[in-house]
Amino acid sequence: MTVPNPQGAGTFKAGEFNDTLIRKISAQWNGAGSAVATSSYVLGSSEVAGTILGWTLYADTASTTTIDIWKVAAGSWPPTVTNTIVGTAYPTLTAATYAEAGLIFSGTATYKSLGWTNTTIAVGDGLIFNVKTNNDATILMCNLIIQTGS
Repeated sequence: MTVPNPQGAGTFKAGEFNDTLIRKISAQWNGAGSAVATSSYVLGSSEVAGTILGWTLYADTASTTTIDIWKVAAGSWPPTVTNTIVGTAYPTLTAATYAEAGLIFSGTATYKSLGWTNTTIAVGDGLIFNVKTNNDATILMCNLIIQTGS
């Protein structure tokens, strides 16, 4: 099986990731029984360096939700909306409980274009995951899938 190479031309073959580690950075919101409010955010930082390959977004109920992700280098805290790494290709649910883009490893490798221009992440980078829109979800989880070195 082959999947498109998110780093450019060509494809990856199954098993070609033997010299890399796949990690994730996860942000979670709990509206305590109410819809997670717009502009709710989760703060975080990266403990790994690598390339963001993709994202996954989960909700407890079918929802229309978008997440913006802001990133700055260590020492430049806090990030703001001007530091978005997603451009306009937000992680998005559209009347769904699950969505993904990029290279996702969920039993089989799948690829959907990530559409981001800034996919490099360094140790110590500061992150804010911001709920841009949400209509129904009371619990949300957004994961960044990161390829690190061996």
